[in-house]
Amino acid sequence: MSAIPDLDQMMCDAGIGVLHPGGLERTAEMARHCGIGPGRTVLDVGSGPGLSACYLARRYDCRVTGVDSSEKMVLAAQRRARRQGLRSRVTFQVADACALPFVDNTFDIVLAECVTTMLDTERALREMLRVTRPGGYVGDLEMTWRRLPPEKAKQQTATLWDGYATRTLEEWEALLVALGLEEVRSVDFSEAISRMGAAFRRQLGLSGQLRITLGLLLNPNLRRAMLLYARIFRDYAEYIGVGYVLGRKPRG
Repeated sequence: MSAIPDLDQMMCDAGIGVLHPGGLERTAEMARHCGIGPGRTVLDVGSGPGLSACYLARRYDCRVTGVDSSEKMVLAAQRRARRQGLRSRVTFQVADACALPFVDNTFDIVLAECVTTMLDTERALREMLRVTRPGGYVGDLEMTWRRLPPEKAKQQTATLWDGYATRTLEEWEALLVALGLEEVRSVDFSEAISRMGAAFRRQLGLSGQLRITLGLLLNPNLRRAMLLYARIFRDYAEYIGVGYVLGRKPRG
């Protein structure tokens, strides 16, 4: 079992709302390319503590449904929506990204951030495409390979992520084309990775950093996972990237 969900939960509990490089600015950029705006219906797959979903609903006056496999994350997201007065525009529920509980052609836009690589990627994307209305968009923001890495890097990430495997952005584009999406494009913002640590520290503050340190000291499994995570980013920095890919569902 991967320790990453537990690491993510610990970091969110300590005060980090957005776990991917680039933050909400890249979330908003991807959403704009997908045609977000007033009255649009959006599905946020792997919504976590609800920061992206609430941000999009508030900024673009759209309706957002968030789904996550963690009940604890969903409860945290629901509390966030209540605090921000967004209960009429944002809802959250527990769901499996590979078996979404919605009928075909439900949403104008379906987004995911750092989740499909942790799943059966093709199956999850097919589900996202299924619930997207004809003419609507699917967008996915993920850690990527800037170029194909050595086999050892693949093995270490597989150990950390229970078989996790990402792709280059060109390979992500090819996958979306193979699934039938049109107007497929990608955006690389790998330069954001170098600023990720500083961004996390700003979100956490001193109390949050101390909370994470204590959590790692008390949980050897999480500590080992965090050390492996740091070693991968150190040893293979030239290969690790981040970006998003998106495409439109055919109208006919």
